[in-house]
Formats: sequence, structure tokens, C-alpha cells
Amino acid sequence: MSNSKRDLEKEKHWREVLSSWRASGVSKARFCRERGLKLSTLCSWVSVIESRDAEQRNESVRAARKRRLEIETNEKKEKKTSVEFVEAKCSNRLQRLEAPQAETERIEISTQQGLLIKLPAASNSALLFAVLQALR
Repeated sequence: MSNSKRDLEKEKHWREVLSSWRASGVSKARFCRERGLKLSTLCSWVSVIESRDAEQRNESVRAARKRRLEIETNEKKEKKTSVEFVEAKCSNRLQRLEAPQAETERIEISTQQGLLIKLPAASNSALLFAVLQALR
């Protein structure tokens, strides 16, 4: 019974027998005597079916874990590859930037996600435009 091919009809029969035994509330020995069964056969099938059921539960648990891991892996990949864009409003006409008063003056652009872009205040309008376009 253990390593041979499964006989599904035989297994179905013994599952029904075991279900009847459990529902009867009597001992295995009494159940076997009343039905003309060998106690060793009944005990063997109890063991086989419990083992198969445990194996099936383990396979289900492994499959669920594998699916959960695949989902988590995909979510991590999506987080790594996803890019969030922020709306940056600016006028359609670019104006000439005034010359900075000091070398340390900067234009800072910060996003809601915490991204901070610092450009020299003396940046030409094309560079500023390119940065704003990239943030759109």
C-alpha cells in the first residue's frame, strides 16, 4: 500500500469505511469484528490515509507559500522599477534668470516624495526647463 501506485477506488472505499468507523463511536476492534474486517488492515488504512492527508496539506501549504513569495517578489520588483511623477507647474514662457548675488545661491526643487534637486542659480533656462520637463 505504501509505495505502490494509488488505487483511487480502493482509497475511496477505505475512506468511506474509516468515516463509518469514526461515526460509529466504537473501538476499531469492535468495528472490525462486527463487519468481518481484519483489525490490522483497518489500522494500516488509517495510517495510509492520515499520511496522504498530511502530505496533501503540506503540498497545499508549500504551494500557498510559493504563491505568496512570488507575489512579494513581484511587488518588490514593481517598487524598484516604478517611478512616481510629480506635477510641477510653471509658466509657458521662460524668463531670463538674474545673475546670482553669491556663488552659493541655488534653485531648489523639492517633490512631495522628498526628492530635492539643487541647481546653481546661474543655471541657464534650458537646463532648468529640462529638469522641470523631467519632473512632469
